[in-house]
Amino acid sequence: MFGFDIKILEKLRRQAISKNKCPYDLISNSQQNRRLSALGKDIKSTVTPLFHEYNFISSETNAPAKLLEVKIEINEQIILFVFDDSNKSSKLETTVRMCDEILLSRDGYREMAKIYPDLIRNYKIEECRLKISKEMEELVPINIFNIERELFNSVDDIDNSMINEIGNGVYRSINSLLHILVPILSAKKYFKRK
Repeated sequence: MFGFDIKILEKLRRQAISKNKCPYDLISNSQQNRRLSALGKDIKSTVTPLFHEYNFISSETNAPAKLLEVKIEINEQIILFVFDDSNKSSKLETTVRMCDEILLSRDGYREMAKIYPDLIRNYKIEECRLKISKEMEELVPINIFNIERELFNSVDDIDNSMINEIGNGVYRSINSLLHILVPILSAKKYFKRK
């Protein structure tokens, strides 16, 4: 436009903006996150065309190379940019299952994520747990009931203090549990047919 070299002007504009920015460690966490997000987008948009330029293309599938992750360090803090989302949901569900099986608390996972930046962030784990809980509530509803004193008046073995401690209760229907478990177990061939 009017004989100006747009690429040079854009480069000068970016340099002027970057000179006005505060150092990374002097800004708030939200500003750090925004800056990291912008950096990740710039890395991907800059590196992906380079794969085509340098002909990083598979001869068999004719597919270009993919940028999977980039790891940087600033002030002894390691930051990992992950660009590949193909196996993210299965990795997330596996992580949630592992945390549940070994009874790892939220705080314990947060501490581990500080040490190992490759781990999935805690808020993603919580989102997946909530999603799984909602699915389970739909499949196997929890029913609420009140324990009446009249139910236990005829039974001599039950202590009155125990009745007061029980109060209200919840249960899951064995029928709804079996409707879920039997197809899963039969698909995995736990039931042997005679």
